[in-house]
Amino acid sequence: LSGIDKKSNALAPYVKAKNDFDGKNVTFAYAIDPALQKMKNGEPLTVLMLPGYKDLQQNLTQAKSKSSGFQDIDQSRDAVLEILNDLAPLAEKMDSYYSTKEYAADQYVKGAEYTGQYLALKEKFDQAYDQFDNLVRQHSEELREQELEALKKANKVKAVAFMEINRDLRTVVDSLDNGDDQKINDQLSSISDKLSKLNVSKEKVSRIEFYKGDMNRCIGAIRTYLGGNRDSRSYNEVIERYNEVITDINHIDTGDLDK
Repeated sequence: LSGIDKKSNALAPYVKAKNDFDGKNVTFAYAIDPALQKMKNGEPLTVLMLPGYKDLQQNLTQAKSKSSGFQDIDQSRDAVLEILNDLAPLAEKMDSYYSTKEYAADQYVKGAEYTGQYLALKEKFDQAYDQFDNLVRQHSEELREQELEALKKANKVKAVAFMEINRDLRTVVDSLDNGDDQKINDQLSSISDKLSKLNVSKEKVSRIEFYKGDMNRCIGAIRTYLGGNRDSRSYNEVIERYNEVITDINHIDTGDLDK
């Protein structure tokens, strides 16, 4: 493996932990966000959904067996885990409290206590996790850019196109709610053009056709989102299609594209 590949492999468990946690938050935002708002307003709850703190704790604990390769990420990981040591068990207690309807027996007394503890811990968690999230994004992008430059120097035309398409799609998804619609549509047109020219032997890269199909569906979902009322349902559709693309990307070896 090249130095870049080794660094990418070391960082991969941290990227996965982040993506899994973020993915649940997006997919179940319709239930997580209203519950949080009710807690902040002091309103009683009868149902509750919280972010996947336990899964994040398990994934980061497992990832911790090896360094990410970046000291700032490792330090940030430890800060997140320290808060999760209290937050994850509390979230499990809260889930049990509401799923078993214990609130009906104690008239929300324990629920109010849990809410106070949760909101205080969540504030600390959000600060620590945001730092972790930003660092993982930053270093992931650095490694992708290094790999892209190496591929350009090696004249790997199709691999370069593949990485540029993926980079541009990430940029589009990240800018959906704060970017210029016309610019985003222009970027989508550019992505579609590059994608149509990415012709690779099916025998050598079996996943490429799945990738191209999922890319086109993702582009369609983004255009639908931009042209509609931008509700959570259409946004979730974008994220689901984008996650399908990510799965395809993870099954494609850029080294095979120019063979």
